[in-house]
Amino acid sequence: MFVSLGIIFALLAAIIHAVVNVIDSYMVKKYHIKDNAMELNIISSIFLIILFIFLTVVFEVTIPKDNFTLFVYIIIGISYYVAAYLYYKALSLSEATEVSILLNFASVFVLIGDILIFGQLFTAFEFIGMFIILISGIVISYNYKQLGKININFVFWIMILSGLFFAIRSLLVEYSITSLNGEPIQIYAWSIIGTVFVAILTLLTKSNRNKCINVFNNQRKIIKYTILTKNLGGVAKIFYIFGVEREAVSIISYVTTSQPIFVFIFAYISYRLIGVKELKEKLDGISILQKIVSISLMLLGMYLISMF
Repeated sequence: MFVSLGIIFALLAAIIHAVVNVIDSYMVKKYHIKDNAMELNIISSIFLIILFIFLTVVFEVTIPKDNFTLFVYIIIGISYYVAAYLYYKALSLSEATEVSILLNFASVFVLIGDILIFGQLFTAFEFIGMFIILISGIVISYNYKQLGKININFVFWIMILSGLFFAIRSLLVEYSITSLNGEPIQIYAWSIIGTVFVAILTLLTKSNRNKCINVFNNQRKIIKYTILTKNLGGVAKIFYIFGVEREAVSIISYVTTSQPIFVFIFAYISYRLIGVKELKEKLDGISILQKIVSISLMLLGMYLISMF
């Protein structure tokens, strides 16, 4: 059966993002970045300027047509910065598979925003889909060792907040395309300036500046990993844009929700078969079942939201 080029691009985006999730998880755990997610986010954000230069040269990205449009693009980048910080914080506390599943909370907030801001009609299928995604997050975050108690871990709440900022970013991108006639590549390129701007702004505090200097002096491998993952993430976003240009957004969005499947597969191969113990993935029988059930529910919820 023929598979459209748009779906292939969406799958490539999901696979690359999954690789990024696993590498990020390895990095934050190997180098003990539990309390230092801020400087990791600062450094990785600053190095996004490499991607900005690449997009500007290769795709001939132009300057936004007016100051308001540029302002919106910068706010998109700032929203991403905050969401990314919370993402790194969550990864330092949990597994790559759990965090990748909880990232889909952003889709729920985007749907709510579409209804409240853009006047989109709310269907019963979407309501059921939102509820199932919430249940999916509860399943993956539930501590099965304390049966009978409501014990949702801290990462669940961090990722709800991260999902909110990712959703703000997505809604502003939607507004930029529909109301400001922005091109996806242009929006993404100039949003990088917003991310870099707030990262540099954060460096004005002495404590963050000293921590970043310490990373540069003593943990150079972290810099290499952040350059790799940020630019890989950029490539994934470009593939996503290519997919949206060739296929319905709903279909592309659903295909990219396969990301946690690839995260689980890559984490399993890395941890169980290759022996990368730093990932600290729980792979006992009950944990694997918990992940499979949660991913299945998430896919079902996203299908109801995206396809109806």
